[in-house]
Amino acid sequence: MSIEKLETIDGLQSKLLNAYREKFPNDRPNICAFAPGRANLIGEHSDYNHTFVFPMGIAAGTMVLGSEINDENDKTCYFQTLSGEFWKTVK
Repeated sequence: MSIEKLETIDGLQSKLLNAYREKFPNDRPNICAFAPGRANLIGEHSDYNHTFVFPMGIAAGTMVLGSEINDENDKTCYFQTLSGEFWKTVK
């Protein structure tokens, strides 16, 4: 059995910041947030059915980094993952 070395939050933030700077070299991000992952070991929808719940933290999470666009006419939000996936949404 092999043990995989996990990325630290600081390491993940550094990778994300480097990717952001490559994509937007003239911009400085002012938003960064991290949400830890979790797994429900007993299942979904059991808490409001008055049965047992057992959520557990896992060694994964989601981090976002970005900056706001100060343009009243542009309500577009762009997302890109470290794996290269890209999304564009409009408010």
